[in-house]
Amino acid sequence: MAMISINDTTEYHLSDAASLGWEQTISECLKDTDSPYMLALKTKRMYGDTISDLFKANNLIRSGDRILEVGGGYGRLAERLLTNFPDISITMADVSPVFLNRQRELLQRFGGRVDFVNSDAFEFLGSAGDFDLIIANEILGDLPAVVDIRKSDLIELAKPGRAPDGVDESGAECLSRALDYINDLGIDIDSAPDTINLNTGALRFISAAMERAPALWVSEHSSDFEIPKSMSEMFRDDRADRWPKKIILFNHNEVSVSFDHMKRGVDGLGYKHDGGSLMELLGVRDDNEIRYILLSGSIVSETHEIIGEFLNHVKEYQWLLVKR
Repeated sequence: MAMISINDTTEYHLSDAASLGWEQTISECLKDTDSPYMLALKTKRMYGDTISDLFKANNLIRSGDRILEVGGGYGRLAERLLTNFPDISITMADVSPVFLNRQRELLQRFGGRVDFVNSDAFEFLGSAGDFDLIIANEILGDLPAVVDIRKSDLIELAKPGRAPDGVDESGAECLSRALDYINDLGIDIDSAPDTINLNTGALRFISAAMERAPALWVSEHSSDFEIPKSMSEMFRDDRADRWPKKIILFNHNEVSVSFDHMKRGVDGLGYKHDGGSLMELLGVRDDNEIRYILLSGSIVSETHEIIGEFLNHVKEYQWLLVKR
């Protein structure tokens, strides 16, 4: 059995191996209208344009606003925001030199409207000035998380004057962090599986970001996603539970995010929040062809395979808007 530890992706992102080619990100799948994944949508619309529409509907961006995007991948979302909002400026902060270079290549045509900072998210937020909006698109799962926590150890640690056996100093520190997280959020672990993971870094990020901006928008692979009722009969839900799960990728692991835990944390910080299913926001198709692809289990073409792969992936994504 794996021992309790902090899942940290920093070393991977600092390496030359950092790439979005090892994972399926929604922003890359929908980077242009020629993408085959567009066939899963009712209307072919780039990811960044859909998010721009959401920001407009919520009056999140005004002329002259300063935006911060943390961990901007290849810069696809920022490129559409800079295009759709011609009077804004964006700071791209990324710990990965590889990703930051890709962002520079894509966004160089916007000149002085874009700044690039090679920095850890928490270090940058600790010293940066204020922004009007902060964006964290598909990156919360990369932030430090306490993983492989034995529920029995948490229960033992919660008893006065007790400590679990067989846990070294590093493990004890992780356990203490996990117990504080559970107590602060009022999480009931009675029905939790024997081993759990907790998104401690994701909630810490939300808290730090809200010190720097009146609004924060995030999206991520969710452990406790809800499928829209209109499509619920089309998807199989084989989750054993709704706790965050490790996602095994090349040279690093990510951790799916409990949006229920994030909302509890936001409530505790005294902020407002709104959110929902990314699948619903993007406007995925729910016609007879889609029903056949998802329910029959029969792949009759490469197109069907692409659509099915995308829908079974995007169904697990949620977005969250946090406001002061």
